[in-house]
Amino acid sequence: MVATVIKAIVILIVGFVLLVKGADFFVEGASSAAKMLKVPSLIIGMTIVAMGTSLPETSVSISASMNNPPNGSIATYFSKSSRKTISLIQVLRCLLYIIATSFF
Repeated sequence: MVATVIKAIVILIVGFVLLVKGADFFVEGASSAAKMLKVPSLIIGMTIVAMGTSLPETSVSISASMNNPPNGSIATYFSKSSRKTISLIQVLRCLLYIIATSFF
């Protein structure tokens, strides 16, 4: 029993370290590739944050569709994505209104 708990803790720690290191490699690789293409830093940061928030949902949806009937998980993924997109558009609209009214 104790050996199983210790093994689970070790696997958890190793998985966490690999996750952090993989994320670091991903961010460094994406940043350097975008800088070579002369993409602005703001776009690089927003894209990495967007991928960081969307990829976990995508992987959960894919996993759920492999284990269960896929209709529910696909619908859930697209409804979350569309809500995020609509929310982003509304925030950008508010920001553009504030910017436009402050200059004119």
